[in-house]
Amino acid sequence: MEYIHFINGKLVSLEDLQISPLDLGYTRGHAAFEFMMTTSERPFMLQRHIDRLFQSCRSIDLKLPWSKEQVAQWVLQTFEANTEIEGEKVMRLIVSGGPTWTLKPADIPTIVIMVESRIKCSPQNYKNGVHVLLSEFQRYEPEAKTTNYIQAIRELGAISNDIDEVIYHSQGLVREGTRSNIFAVINGSLITPRTKVLEGITRGIILNDLPLSFHVKAKDFSVTEFQTASEVFITATSKNIMPVTKISGKPVGDGVVGPMTNEIMKEFDIFFSSKRW
Repeated sequence: MEYIHFINGKLVSLEDLQISPLDLGYTRGHAAFEFMMTTSERPFMLQRHIDRLFQSCRSIDLKLPWSKEQVAQWVLQTFEANTEIEGEKVMRLIVSGGPTWTLKPADIPTIVIMVESRIKCSPQNYKNGVHVLLSEFQRYEPEAKTTNYIQAIRELGAISNDIDEVIYHSQGLVREGTRSNIFAVINGSLITPRTKVLEGITRGIILNDLPLSFHVKAKDFSVTEFQTASEVFITATSKNIMPVTKISGKPVGDGVVGPMTNEIMKEFDIFFSSKRW
């Protein structure tokens, strides 16, 4: 059974999921997107994803003629069209500037919603942690989730298979991963970079929703501080909470998943299973 997708108000097969080659997202990269998990009942944290999509579009001057309620309804319509397919899924929601011969966006943007099976990370990665690499780079419009992944493609295409993620830093400060936010335990405190980063949905859950036995705060920290952290983990929709036990070839702390990371992994699983929308 094949997945059903959505484009510009219509449910379509993958074969019919086509945009104009004049679309500004294709010709000039003018596009924003969201990537979300689904449970058995509906997309996880849908409203927060919709809120961030609208914020991303504002950041890149992509004007949306629809309400948040309309876009959410289209997501749910697409989700419902695929409920007969078993298993966890992910949904990718993309808005682009629409077909135009100029640099001026079309009056009506293009909106696409795609559904695919969720590919889970290896259980061993959660048990043993992963290896990340530091790289100096600052994303354009970092508060927006755009389709500009040129640097990420370049970085990930050049690394070895034993490295899971590349962590960007700029002006001496750690920022974020190519596809993730970063958390570190530095001098006993759990912190995540505050400026020039995308505010991830999983990151927000940790900062605002989990009942933890310790405090978490958004605060910038240096590359040097990061390299002396006792615990590190990355967060992303595709990974949830992923422990990091090696940075650029050197172990993090004792080289094992730490107690704060384990507590957050446990509490996030409880939060997710409670079916929060």
